[in-house]
Amino acid sequence: PQNHWAGVPVSAWLDDGSRRCWGAWGDGVWCDPDHPVRVPWTGPIAGGAAEGTPARGRITALAHGDGVWWIGTAGDGLWRWDGQSARRAAGLPGSTWVLALASVATDAADATDATEGAAVIVGHVLGQAALTRDGGLARQLGAAAGQGILVGRGGEVLVATDRASAALRAGHGATSQARSGARSGGADDRVSGPITRPRAMAEAHGVRCVAGVDGVAVRGRDGRWTRARLDGLGGGDVTALAHDGGHLWAGTFDGGLLVAVGDRWVPAAAAVPRTINVVVAG
Repeated sequence: PQNHWAGVPVSAWLDDGSRRCWGAWGDGVWCDPDHPVRVPWTGPIAGGAAEGTPARGRITALAHGDGVWWIGTAGDGLWRWDGQSARRAAGLPGSTWVLALASVATDAADATDATEGAAVIVGHVLGQAALTRDGGLARQLGAAAGQGILVGRGGEVLVATDRASAALRAGHGATSQARSGARSGGADDRVSGPITRPRAMAEAHGVRCVAGVDGVAVRGRDGRWTRARLDGLGGGDVTALAHDGGHLWAGTFDGGLLVAVGDRWVPAAAAVPRTINVVVAG
C-alpha cells in the first residue's frame, strides 16, 4: 500500500502543517506518505454523474490557505476544495494550464496591489492572476507565463516568468502599469544576468533564489540579484529548489539531486532518479 504512487511522476507537493500531500501526474492527489491515500474529492453532480473533478487529473501545482486547497491541473483549470467538495475556480477558464500556485496570507495592512483581496496567486501558460477566496478573479497580474511564484513577508509577490530574464514583481507601490509589464515605482525587479526559462523558486532566511535552464540567481537581503557562482551544476537545467535551513538543494532535469556545499554543487548520496520534478526540505 505504501507504494500506490510508485511509477507515477510526482508533480507537486504540499505540507499544510497537518498533512503532507502530493500531486501525481495522471493519478490525482495523495496524502500521508507512510500510509498513502488518495484525496476523496467529491464534486457537483450533473445528470447523475460527477462533473469532472481532478481525482485522476494531471496535477501541476498545489497550495493551501485559510481552510481552502487549490489544485492546479494541466489543461483542466484550477480547482478549489474546501474539504467537502471540489469545484473549478470561476476566475479562470476551465481549460487553463496551471504552472504555479502560492497562497496569500498577509494582513490587510500589508496588502499590495498584487495581493489585496486575493487568496491565491496563479501562474499559468497565458499569464498570472490573483484570485479571491471563493475562486473569483481579483485581478490579472501579467501576460507572461508564470513559471514560479513566491509570496513573501509584507505581501511582496515574486513571479518568475517565461521570459529570457526572470521578471520578479511586485512589491509595495505596484501599479497597473507595473502589472502589465512596464517598470514603475520599483515594482519590476529583474534578475541581473539571464536566467532562461525560470521554473523554480525558493526562500530562506530572507534570501531568495530563482532557477532555470542555465543556473541559479540569488537575491540577498540587500535586494540585489546575483548569479550563483557554484561549480558542479553540469548542464545547469534546474527544475526544483528547496532549503532545509542549512543547505540549498537543487533538482535537475537530467543530473539528479544536488546540494550546495561550500562553493560547489555536490550530488546527493541517496539513489534518486536523474530527472527531478519536486524537492521538499524536511
